[in-house]
Parts: sequence; C-alpha cells; structure tokens
Amino acid sequence: ALNEGGVQSIPRLAVPGGLLTGCAAGFMNVAKLKGTHNAIKSGILAAETTFKAIRDNPDGANSLLINDYENAIKSSSIWKDMFAVRNIKPAFHTSSGLYGGIV
Repeated sequence: ALNEGGVQSIPRLAVPGGLLTGCAAGFMNVAKLKGTHNAIKSGILAAETTFKAIRDNPDGANSLLINDYENAIKSSSIWKDMFAVRNIKPAFHTSSGLYGGIV
C-alpha cells in the first residue's frame, strides 16, 4: 500500500517522545512516485532537530516534544516538493476524471 494522501493529509509530526518520518508521515510525492528521497530527508531532519534539542537542553527538561521538527519539514525541500503537487490526487476525482488528473 502507498501512503498517497499528500500535503493535505500529513498528520501532526511531533508527539511527546516521538517524531513521524518517511512513509509513516505520508511524505510521498504522488506525481513522481518519489518517496525514498523524502523519507531519507525527513530522517535527517528528525536527527538534526533531536540533536539540537538535546544539545540546547542537556538536563532533559521539556525535551519530550520537539516542535522544531515540523518547522524544519515546512522549510525543507520535502514541503516544496509535496506542495507543488498538492492537488494532483483530488484532480482525478473531478467530473473530468482521468483526463483532469493527467492535465
């Protein structure tokens, strides 16, 4: 199964004690069927923001929720890539059908 919801169905990415990355977060570009690049990039961003949170707060207080991860995703190539094709899937479900999705 492919997680092809697109930018409209991305859930909250940071939860207490965890971050959603890759296919779990739905970072697949439906138009290009490109998910591996986005999965790797989201993992890198998760590691970087986690490292920054630990470095900036070594005693561990308030480090269960890393809100900077969502901001990092939205300012990355992942968001730009997915935002550009955000309406491709809904276009197939119009009165134009397959033609509407292809154009």
